[in-house]
Amino acid sequence: MCLTHALPSVLDMNRLKKSFVVLAVLSGAAWTVKTAVIAATGGADAENLAIALLWTTGMVTFLLAAATGIALLLGRTPVWARILAAIVAVPTAFVAINLLDVVVKSVYTSGGWFRDEASLVLGGVLMALVGLVVLNSDTPLRDGRR
Repeated sequence: MCLTHALPSVLDMNRLKKSFVVLAVLSGAAWTVKTAVIAATGGADAENLAIALLWTTGMVTFLLAAATGIALLLGRTPVWARILAAIVAVPTAFVAINLLDVVVKSVYTSGGWFRDEASLVLGGVLMALVGLVVLNSDTPLRDGRR
């Protein structure tokens, strides 16, 4: 079979769906836990290793969820197109989360540590919600048809 016309198998698409759900929910969970840890310390100790690891986990899983999500969305397209879209999705998601940060900070003008965390929580929770919607979707991905 030629790579340009290869369609994903049902098993591959179901694995991709499960991977997307795990990554999306983990992203939201990491950033929410990060914010809870900062809140527990009153915002005083926001520069420790645990916070850095939670931020990194949230960002990496957010970007990977974006890549797997677009590949899942384009399930009936050739493999090369899904790979290209997944590659483009990573920097696009990074720009999107930074734009969300600018918008949130322009709307949420009060000071304090939460202003810096609000966009991550919002972006992570939105990604997690998308993951849960995909998890609960009744689309079994049988040979790409709904």
